[in-house]
Amino acid sequence: MNTPTPLPPFGAPADERLSPRSAGGVNLDSQRKGPRPEDVPSGAAPPRLLDRLREAIRVRHYSIRTEDAYADWARRFIVFHDKRHPLDLGAPEVAAFLTYLQMT
Repeated sequence: MNTPTPLPPFGAPADERLSPRSAGGVNLDSQRKGPRPEDVPSGAAPPRLLDRLREAIRVRHYSIRTEDAYADWARRFIVFHDKRHPLDLGAPEVAAFLTYLQMT
């Protein structure tokens, strides 16, 4: 049974980021929709956080409903903390969010 590889931390150096074409040695170019990374102009903005999350989930072949649920929880966490980036948040913020969920 294949175990999913852990996600790299947000803001990890470029060489540690998950490449959409490196899913366990499987070439995903034929399955990927949209422009390839080398086709995007160098001045284009990098993918947004939730887009990166969704791409990482797709590489792992999770269901679309799981992808939606994970992205929704990530969005709720970010909005709960006034749209601060997750790199700026730590264990106290996670505890505050979980306490909020417990109370509602």
